[in-house]
Amino acid sequence: MASERHIIRELAVHGAAFCVAAAIGAVILRRYYAIFEHDTDSPGAAREAFLMCVVIAGGVGPAISLLLFAVARSMRRPGSF
Repeated sequence: MASERHIIRELAVHGAAFCVAAAIGAVILRRYYAIFEHDTDSPGAAREAFLMCVVIAGGVGPAISLLLFAVARSMRRPGSF
């Protein structure tokens, strides 16, 4: 059974991973902002589309950290592989 401290630490890592992945996604997707502006009717819609893509990119961070925690947990248990 995981302790409360361990669970809080994992949640903090997932939150930080989301923020880092979203920031990286924003930097990468920034060059495509002109395409969002061209394909939408208003600047607000372009900003919404851009932020939606940034949030989707941010979802990659927790998925990777979840995978790493699962691998680390399985390596700690004998006979897991």
